[in-house]
Amino acid sequence: MSQKVLLVDTGFSSQPIYQSILDLGYDVHVVGGRPDDALARIAEQYWCLDYSDTDKLSELIKQENYQYIVPGCTDRSYTSCSVVGGDGASQGIEPPENDATINLKHCFRRLCKDLRISIPEVVTQFQHHVFPLIVKPVDGYSGNGISIVDRTEKMEEAIALATLASPTQRYVCEQYIKGQLFSHSAFLGQGRVVQDFIVQEDSTVSPFAVDLSFVIHDYPKKYLDHLRESVEKIAEYLGLQDGLVHTQFIQSGDQLYLIEMTRRCPGDLYSQLIELQTGFPYVENYVRPFLGMELNIAPLSSEPHFVIRHTVSASQGQVFTGLKFSDDFNLDRWVPLAVAGDWLDEGPRGRAGIVFIGCKDNDDLKSTYSKFSERKAYQML
Repeated sequence: MSQKVLLVDTGFSSQPIYQSILDLGYDVHVVGGRPDDALARIAEQYWCLDYSDTDKLSELIKQENYQYIVPGCTDRSYTSCSVVGGDGASQGIEPPENDATINLKHCFRRLCKDLRISIPEVVTQFQHHVFPLIVKPVDGYSGNGISIVDRTEKMEEAIALATLASPTQRYVCEQYIKGQLFSHSAFLGQGRVVQDFIVQEDSTVSPFAVDLSFVIHDYPKKYLDHLRESVEKIAEYLGLQDGLVHTQFIQSGDQLYLIEMTRRCPGDLYSQLIELQTGFPYVENYVRPFLGMELNIAPLSSEPHFVIRHTVSASQGQVFTGLKFSDDFNLDRWVPLAVAGDWLDEGPRGRAGIVFIGCKDNDDLKSTYSKFSERKAYQML
């Protein structure tokens, strides 16, 4: 009989995780509070339970005698797994204190400051600080509750917005850094980065929610070495488990500023962008440490592929009936999140789907990326 695994997430972004665990030969169950979610409908065994209720989640794990639990693609999923299994009862999951240090923005900034890792300056006395500043919830997601503030009179409104978007009603205020946003997705083995990727990330609708990205094959080594050193320094200090460490950072000139870090799998099918563009088994390597397995650091594709990931969303609220593309793009994959007749809120909440565009070479990628960035690649009908 196959060993039982509980995947703590039912969103569409966790479907590759579900499939990877199945492919490794396990009996996979899923849990989440939304019966209409993709995995709630796909999985053979679905438990309708709000996994933020860790007492009930723990009861389910004991009742069903799961050998392993695997976090999905939400912060809440990882935090719940940490609460019920991060004391060593489950493989590969950080204890709650590490989870809080990494995921709560104010804790992460304190950690980076202690380790002398470059981050935007945290501001507590904003009356005497040079604007602009950025105010955000310490535990927010998808760009909710974030404001750029250019004068003192706007601070009260920005703090109220951030506090409202925070489950714990806390915010952080820091120096606003103007630059390019990237992510560094790294796999740790015995405290060292054994494989990593750099992805450029941009926003076309909401300034704080990424909806456009591609893998950079030739990111300068001096910057990559700096990022690896920072991740390994944090891993050593906290005693991190093997597996994925995903970091967002801003590059401004030659300076890199770490923004946030997580140990969960990134959402919106980020994993599929890496796999399509590099051939690396990203999802399998995300899953393996939670199943007590060593990483499988397979070689990358000998020939680089050029792929763009874009979350299709509405510029303003409308009824969705379809898309009309402006060019003959090579649609590698289309994952629908809405059907004709659905009402879509303004992005990033109103998402029609995720599209992966294949490009012939780097020049074609840059040209195509520019069209999507300027929202000239398609018209939403």
